[in-house]
Amino acid sequence: MARYDSHHPALTALGQLLIAALEAAGHELGDSTGPRMLTIKAAAEYLGIGTTKFRELEAAGEIPKRVAVVGQPRWDRRELDRYIDKARGAQRSKFSTKRRGA
Repeated sequence: MARYDSHHPALTALGQLLIAALEAAGHELGDSTGPRMLTIKAAAEYLGIGTTKFRELEAAGEIPKRVAVVGQPRWDRRELDRYIDKARGAQRSKFSTKRRGA
């Protein structure tokens, strides 16, 4: 969360807490550069996978659904972000469950 740039440690910590609180409340503070609607190639790259794996995940219903934009399939970057956050949360839960039971 190094997006808040300040030289004063107290202000940096306060700024980071404020950003975290806003994001937790659902405010979009992320990177707004680049297109919001992504092609399959861009969406797959965004997730760090190939288009074949992306298509497999789509067919299995594991990733957000495509949206037609002027008749062309596109994926919403914000929906992909939510998918990533959800997957990350599931991994953390799975890991913490294993650690407690170990």
